[in-house]
Amino acid sequence: MLLKDYQQNALDQLDRYLDALKEALKERDDAREFFRGRSGAPPASIENFPEATWGKMGEKKLLPAPAGAEVPAHIPRTAASGAPIPHVC
Repeated sequence: MLLKDYQQNALDQLDRYLDALKEALKERDDAREFFRGRSGAPPASIENFPEATWGKMGEKKLLPAPAGAEVPAHIPRTAASGAPIPHVC
């Protein structure tokens, strides 16, 4: 089945977001390892990797937005444990 351009664009955008999330999760895990056994903790911006990813992609104009509109703000989601959860709509 051949996808329409807008369908392929949506899938490409999702791939970019998932790749950026993977990179941010690795950075968070590396920061946790660095701070393990040391005083202090990783910065909150690293702990909340979905929000950091959204912000970085927004700065680089890699998030979709309606013509002439601002990219929507990140909407935080958390698990019962308090861990951040990435999401898309």
